[in-house]
Amino acid sequence: MNLNRPHTLSNIHTPSHAQRHVLADKIKMSSKPTASPNTAPAPETQEPADPSTKPDAHGDDDAVPARFSPEQEQELLSESNDHKTQANALFASKKYDTALSKYDEAVAVCPNYLDFEVAVLKSNIAACHLKLEEWKSAATAATESLTRLEKLEKADADAAAHEAAEAAEGGGGRGGDREQRRGGGGARARG
Repeated sequence: MNLNRPHTLSNIHTPSHAQRHVLADKIKMSSKPTASPNTAPAPETQEPADPSTKPDAHGDDDAVPARFSPEQEQELLSESNDHKTQANALFASKKYDTALSKYDEAVAVCPNYLDFEVAVLKSNIAACHLKLEEWKSAATAATESLTRLEKLEKADADAAAHEAAEAAEGGGGRGGDREQRRGGGGARARG
């Protein structure tokens, strides 16, 4: 594997906070990736979530995206995974342009609120761009992937902080009851 910037791949997984912001600022100044026009084909079940598929996570952290029913979500995720499987095979056979199109199709049908799945697809798109030596597009896709992962990390940290706050404020009466209702079976057996 002969990449001019091998450190770029490792940065996809562990960039510093400052590196992400510098990269994001550079990307904002450049044009948007060409993947957007290819996302036109949408399944007939996607119309409720169309408004949620457009905004990035940059400014809409508080917005609640529209969600599909569990059945629709599973169907869309399955279709997305089919496209991803085809794209992975194309990538393995070094057909990076075609793989890129298939990954774009996978992103187009994947529910936008499934941050981890979209992050993986965007990371794969970045890998295609790296193989094609399309550095700006690779950086854009990698940043989109990192943004999704950062959103998940923030949600995990917020949930942990919320649990810690609940535990701290309810150390005696009600807090203990909440812990028992959550499955604190050991505490219930003692009391």
